[in-house]
Amino acid sequence: MRRTTHIKVVAVLAAAAMAMLAGCSSSGDDSGATTAPPSTSEADGPEDPDQEEAPPAETGEAVAVTFWQRQFTDQEDAWYKDQVDAFNASQSEVVVDYQMVPEDAWDQKMTAAQAAGTAPDVYTRAYNQIPTLVGQQAIKDLSALIPQESWDDLEPNILDMVSVEGAHYAYPVLVEPSMVLFYRTDLFEEAGLDPTKPPTTFDELIDYGSQLKDILPDGTFALGLAEVASEMGWTTWGLQNGLAGHLPLSADYSTAEAEDPAYAPLFDLYRDLYSNGILPKQALAPYVDSTPFGEGKLAMMACGSWASGEIINNFPDLVENTAVAKMPLAENDPTSSSATLGGWSVVVDGKTTKDQAAADFINYLLAGDPAALIDYFKLTQFSKFPARQSVNEALNADPAAASANPFRQKIAEEIVPTSIPEAIYPYDIALAFTEEVEAAMQGKDTASAQADAQQKITDLIAQLGIAGTGPGA
Repeated sequence: MRRTTHIKVVAVLAAAAMAMLAGCSSSGDDSGATTAPPSTSEADGPEDPDQEEAPPAETGEAVAVTFWQRQFTDQEDAWYKDQVDAFNASQSEVVVDYQMVPEDAWDQKMTAAQAAGTAPDVYTRAYNQIPTLVGQQAIKDLSALIPQESWDDLEPNILDMVSVEGAHYAYPVLVEPSMVLFYRTDLFEEAGLDPTKPPTTFDELIDYGSQLKDILPDGTFALGLAEVASEMGWTTWGLQNGLAGHLPLSADYSTAEAEDPAYAPLFDLYRDLYSNGILPKQALAPYVDSTPFGEGKLAMMACGSWASGEIINNFPDLVENTAVAKMPLAENDPTSSSATLGGWSVVVDGKTTKDQAAADFINYLLAGDPAALIDYFKLTQFSKFPARQSVNEALNADPAAASANPFRQKIAEEIVPTSIPEAIYPYDIALAFTEEVEAAMQGKDTASAQADAQQKITDLIAQLGIAGTGPGA
């Protein structure tokens, strides 16, 4: 089910959301989260949002716009640089000053620039930081600055991720589903399973895991997924929503909802997988790392879409014996979520006086000729996914995309459209729930685990002072 994001932004929500770790997983050569989504919003917002600087004088000279791009892979960084050069060469009204900022320097550099009033006009941001930035008045409303046809071209669930109360505050670059089921077709056949029919329910996942376990040698396992609360916290948001139609905190952040009976199958699933030896007693690698699957130590693996690029690049001999599927739910439901969408967008700083020039650059960079975006996705082995419908259509019709990444189309058609945005509430809430999922995995009964999760979240609501600040308030 698609969750529409309409955010009621208040000051306390901004403060609470600063504590939540943002989700953008690793892909290909990217460095990514090993426990929780890796970055937090460091924006302080304008000191006086009612005070506006005078717009730049019309001198006939080009408007200078600064653009900071957080470091990604070498290939992606080169793509951004090439696009800036192309934009500057395409017209004479705006000139973009581009800077790629190393990931380990980003927080310090951005915080210092904002404190000094020298923040860039345009910069990259993770999706679940957007509501916080809006609450701080730290980014501009781009709704009227970018043409309507550019907004209309976005996939509906991704448009929601950059929108707050109907206004659009960022333009998306890409999305990465957080959970895809990768499985070995040759091992399915060896176990007597049909490789064209992956598991579609929790019961089938357990059954398939048991049959695979019987044919695997010592030291190999039927399934790998997140086994510690810090990784379960962000990797299971999609499953939580797919099971219950909501997350374990009410939409207005006033009430814990962890005791919803619809969550019970998730607690039971982890216990059954673990107690039956389908999972290793300890995860063989961090969730974002597909190496154990590539090395033949796992028959099935839950991982993000970025793993498709890693398998293609690092384990090419395995590609022909690998397939992907939507992670199952308690009941077979192709329309409900089992994954979240992380990724990156581009925003305009709240203090800039160069609103239109900055927006024109973003429109050129991300909403222009689909061919430029297709080049970007080629560079990333098609393991990331477009936000624009026109780019998706072009990729679906491009034989090179299917040959370069045979997993892309299934992920694009069956997983991306049903995936939900990452949670924007404080990450402590996510941990409170999945600490009890982890406890259930290790033998705690489901009713007790859910009751304890309910109490932990209730206590956090009071401690963090977030009651009434959520998007449903």
